[in-house]
Amino acid sequence: MRACWAVVALLLTSCGERIIFPVDGAWLRGGISGDHSGIIVMLLKQDGNNITGSACRTSSGHLIYRDTPVTGRYPRVGFQVLGCQFEGGITSTDQLVGSNTCNDTTQQWFFQRASPSDYNACVNASP
Repeated sequence: MRACWAVVALLLTSCGERIIFPVDGAWLRGGISGDHSGIIVMLLKQDGNNITGSACRTSSGHLIYRDTPVTGRYPRVGFQVLGCQFEGGITSTDQLVGSNTCNDTTQQWFFQRASPSDYNACVNASP
């Protein structure tokens, strides 16, 4: 049911050019027991309808990638790294939802608002 509401919110926000939810800031997903994707943090900036930023990923405290370009047009964002592709969009003031496809496997990812210090901790993690 949660996924249905997320899709409805995403469809509503993509109708027209009006900015409903702010994008600027850090967004974090992960830290879930049994999740092998690790922790992913995006640091996003919005200029009109254009969204740019970078993504970083750690797993078990070790850096997997950092400063991966994130681009999009409100409310959509996406990035590609290590043969995987994330595509998603902001669905509320504090939630960004999308799908990550890697090796013909797709997972739904939920990002929550975070602190820019979470992004800094990610990029400064040891390999």
